[in-house]
Order: sequence, then structure tokens, then C-alpha cells
Amino acid sequence: DYMATVRAEATISRMEAVYDSMRDEEHAEKMAQAHAYNSRFAGLPCSEDIWDYDDQLVCRDAPSSMMAWVEIPKIHCKLPVYHHTTESVLMAGVGHVDMTALPVGGMGTICALSGHSGMSTERMFDDIRRLSAGDHFVVWTLGEPFEYQVCEIHTVDPTDASVLEPQGQ
Repeated sequence: DYMATVRAEATISRMEAVYDSMRDEEHAEKMAQAHAYNSRFAGLPCSEDIWDYDDQLVCRDAPSSMMAWVEIPKIHCKLPVYHHTTESVLMAGVGHVDMTALPVGGMGTICALSGHSGMSTERMFDDIRRLSAGDHFVVWTLGEPFEYQVCEIHTVDPTDASVLEPQGQ
């Protein structure tokens, strides 16, 4: 677990350096693309030239394909977030659930993240059950903090995708 924490923090630190060196124009373009991508899920008008999912929030000079990182202070958790939820992604950190909004905020959008818990070798999201309504966490995207608050907690059947539908404006 200690080694996994060190690896995650090193990956995040390298990405912070990439974000710090990013030109303002590049940052603005990536953020605009992510918001346009999310507009589809909120049913808002959007541009026709939206980048593909796998190209969203990716930095060409980055040492990894990380799209963001999640920081949950209450449970001392800081993990990289990657595209998709394949087993290899979930062994490296947190996966962004395809076909949900990207982690850049926005009214009516739902960004779903998935992570392992109960692994014998790493803690990952083991302590997620300690969160309660009112707790805060941050998703850092392109070096910008997007703060979220836990509003409700539900146990959801893995086949129930209704919780991933965009919410009303």
C-alpha cells in the first residue's frame, strides 16, 4: 500500500508539472473541448467538432495518460484518474466511466468515477464508506480544482445505470 501511494503521488506530481508548464491557449482549448463534450450529456447545444473521448483532457507531453486526480481529504486519499474502467486502469488508480460527463463541472452533468476497494495489496477506495453527506472532495482537472460535496449515498446494483443520467438544470 505504501509503494502504491508513493507511485500515485509521483504520477500526480509529474502531471502537476505538466499543467504548470502548459500554455494558456492550450489549457483553454482543452477545457473548452471538455465542456463541449459535457454539453451533449446535458442536452445543451454544442459544437460539431468535439474531440473523441480518448483525446479529452490528454496532455501530449505528459508522462502518463492521466486525465485528472481525485483528492478526498477525510480519508486521506489521492489517486490518479484515467479514461475507462478496464482492470489495468483500476489497478493503477481510478477510472472515469465512459459515457458520463468529464470532470470539469457543469450544471446537469454527472461525472462517474470508479475505483477498487477491498484489495489485499492496496487501499485505493477502501475507506470510501467513511464518507457521509456533507463531506467534500476535489477532482483536479488540468490543474484546476473542482470541488464536490457528497449529497446522498446509495448502494446501487451494478446493472442500474439510472444513477448516471444527467440531473435537471
